[in-house]
Amino acid sequence: MDQNQRFTCSPKHHLGSNFDRSSVAVRCAGGSGLFRAELEVQGVLYEFECSQERGSVLVTASRADGNDSTEKDCNAIGAFLAEMGKWEMLASTIANLLGRGVKFDYPYGPERYEIETEAVHYHVSARISLEAVERRSRPEDRPLSLAEIRSQIENIPKWIELKKTFAILFELKRG
Repeated sequence: MDQNQRFTCSPKHHLGSNFDRSSVAVRCAGGSGLFRAELEVQGVLYEFECSQERGSVLVTASRADGNDSTEKDCNAIGAFLAEMGKWEMLASTIANLLGRGVKFDYPYGPERYEIETEAVHYHVSARISLEAVERRSRPEDRPLSLAEIRSQIENIPKWIELKKTFAILFELKRG
């Protein structure tokens, strides 16, 4: 990619089934200030670094093979991040249905966030911030945190595997 070339991607554009036939695994390490993870999508391994920045979380994803990021990489990372919060919402719903009384302190989901994704030189950069309504409705002592985004990124593979499982079960039912 040309050094000055950037691809801007919209997560709403990626809500398809990019991960249906992909190996998705997140291996996490790091303390509270920096979060590192690896993601494999359709044979490409990405190394993530996430850090807290004024009111947002910056996610940087680089190809582990050292190649420059392309629009396809930008789309893959955008689609991955668009799955945030879905596992947490499912877990909360199941707990409520079972009468466990365990509730998350607020609803999760990608609609709570503004996710701006672009490929810049050798990496994909995604800035995650609270959507305007969410930002206004939260108490001042509960801003967007790295821990909030980290936990959701760690749970995305569970959600994707559950979707794959249901797809297989529906296919068996038809056959």
